[in-house]
Amino acid sequence: MFTPGWRYSDYSNEGVITDHYGDLQPYETAVVVFLFLTLVFEIITILSATYDFFCKTPPPMLLALEVMVYLPAIFLIIVLIIYGAGYKDAHGIGLLATSRANIPLGPGFYPDLSLGYSYWLSLVAAILLVIAGITYAVTAFLNMRLHRHNKHTEVHTITHHIEVHS
Repeated sequence: MFTPGWRYSDYSNEGVITDHYGDLQPYETAVVVFLFLTLVFEIITILSATYDFFCKTPPPMLLALEVMVYLPAIFLIIVLIIYGAGYKDAHGIGLLATSRANIPLGPGFYPDLSLGYSYWLSLVAAILLVIAGITYAVTAFLNMRLHRHNKHTEVHTITHHIEVHS
């Protein structure tokens, strides 16, 4: 998010928030908004999962936590799609190329651009978030089954105890 390697040219790297040259384009503004949403919901998810680990949330809350696990992944995938579609946008690219190298560019000449390491790290993070969501879903499902099984066993034991002592 704060790394300077979202877009790369032969002359320099450019970030979305740090080391950004010129004004943010509309697609870059959307990327920044979704990056902040990703960060906020990831913090909420980590806090919720920590609470769940120590306090054993009731099964209905596990569904809400499951949705919370996927929100950062969804937002990050949106970031990857928006940025991937717009990173070669010509607005401000001349500024990117001339800012550090002071090489003036003529009209219509823009350097070859490629996605930088920050984009690829975000892709890896999105994949890991999806894997974490799947892991959490399996764990939540197994916990709910175990909770139902324990409740059924407890009711059966109490019923049996009452029948034996009657």
